[in-house]
Amino acid sequence: MNKQIMKKLLQITIITFLLIATSTNAFMANAQNLILSLQTDKSSYILRELVQTSGTLEYDGTPVQGGLVGIEVRDPRATPQKIVARTAQVGTVPTSGWSVQVLSTTLCDFNGNPLTSTLRGVNAFFKTTIKYTGAGSRQIRVTVNIFDNSIIPIGLLSAQFSVSTGDIVTAGPANIYIENSATPGIAPIYVNIFTDWPEDGGYPLCPEATGNFTILESQYESSPGNPLPTPFIQDGNYKMNFTLSSEPYPGTYLVDAVAWYQGWTDIETTTFSVTDVAAPPRASFVAKPPVSGPGYEVTFDASYSTAEGYGDTITSYSWKFGDTTTGSGKTVKHTYSNLGNYTVILNVTDNEGFWNTTSKIMRIAIVHNVAVISIQCLNPIYDRWMVTVSVTVKNLGTIPETFNVTLSANSSLIQTKQATNLSPQLTTVLTFDWNTTGIVYYANYFLTATIAPLVNETETSDNTLNYGPIYTKALGDYNNNREIDIFDLVFVVSRYGATTSSPNWDIMADLTRDGKIDIFDVVQVTSVYGKKY
Repeated sequence: MNKQIMKKLLQITIITFLLIATSTNAFMANAQNLILSLQTDKSSYILRELVQTSGTLEYDGTPVQGGLVGIEVRDPRATPQKIVARTAQVGTVPTSGWSVQVLSTTLCDFNGNPLTSTLRGVNAFFKTTIKYTGAGSRQIRVTVNIFDNSIIPIGLLSAQFSVSTGDIVTAGPANIYIENSATPGIAPIYVNIFTDWPEDGGYPLCPEATGNFTILESQYESSPGNPLPTPFIQDGNYKMNFTLSSEPYPGTYLVDAVAWYQGWTDIETTTFSVTDVAAPPRASFVAKPPVSGPGYEVTFDASYSTAEGYGDTITSYSWKFGDTTTGSGKTVKHTYSNLGNYTVILNVTDNEGFWNTTSKIMRIAIVHNVAVISIQCLNPIYDRWMVTVSVTVKNLGTIPETFNVTLSANSSLIQTKQATNLSPQLTTVLTFDWNTTGIVYYANYFLTATIAPLVNETETSDNTLNYGPIYTKALGDYNNNREIDIFDLVFVVSRYGATTSSPNWDIMADLTRDGKIDIFDVVQVTSVYGKKY
């Protein structure tokens, strides 16, 4: 091989080496472009303390505006339980343009019907609907994190599944148990969509979506609680806080954070510890009902008391009812003979020998007070139809009451029903049948439920409730185009054989209102086929 060839090969080798070195340096520089930090405000905490996680996010040394940080917290159990999964914003992020979005999230019943409130000591159900508008298909993980009014995590739901362009998916209903120790008031729902769990490198696909519901003090009374915290939004910085429960697992907690910004990601982890400390219990109880009349039994429930410490228990519950009598037990019943205000005192003692007391005023009085709470009705409705209207009434007084409730539509009487011997502080639902024969098409109808004032009832502003407008149309005009046509016939026929328990049930196809879609419904729509109005 001559010197000329050797020289050429040497030049090629040097150039190749320089190209590889330059590419490697560029890759390493790019890998360092997005830098995430993560820390907690303290290294160790005790029960009921606020844990503050925070950090910074920089791109090329500049604070990020418009980034997302997914944060996951796991407890110290042998098989760690995830207690927090949330997404923090870094600066202001756009509200649209993401490949996936949360359309709705709500508290609901077992069947998925929306609710606004729940009691403590029960399973609460939640459902969430998302939409995927990204290209192709991908796996996503949807998490629903529930907190109480003190921002103590109550539970975390998760579902992982594949989605394709245009998919709308509803996850749930799925349940979370609401502990008796949960703080009453407005409770937040935090919904997040990740590529996977942050501990596995999963990052947020969109900003966090929020909802809320109310945790009731009891079925008799509610507590507004504290206002929910507003999200922290600042360029280059993020925060996510939560409060430890009354009995957190002691040990080391793991915190994983994954940042996303314009396609770049970075991962950080940290830990904090929880130390179990000796602490007195917290006494708490609910009177059911909170106001009663003489001679009526009152239940005092101390199930909401907490032992305050991991593995601690309350060993005794002692009561003073304020009328020289006493009692013991977690739940007790007592009857007052005379009118008046009585100070009820609860004393709880735990297994460590610590004790704590609390008190409430129990009012014994004769109060007459009833109210219309709600009206439920289909909307829109057909003419020549039987419409069921549900009216909920409540006895807000202190003695059982019997009273009549009238329901009218645009001042025309529909029916009168009676609530009989309704106990204090309880509700009942009265069902009215509204025959809509003769209603005016395309008119607005308003329903009015009224309770005549009781003898000696002083608060009557809630004895009447209005509902509407309710829109009206001709029987069989499902598509609301002022004509009974082929589309209306197809709608009824497509649900032939369905009953109220069928997945394809639609009450608007039940023209004869007998709980099933059959030949009589088909005949009903064909008998007016071609009708225009």
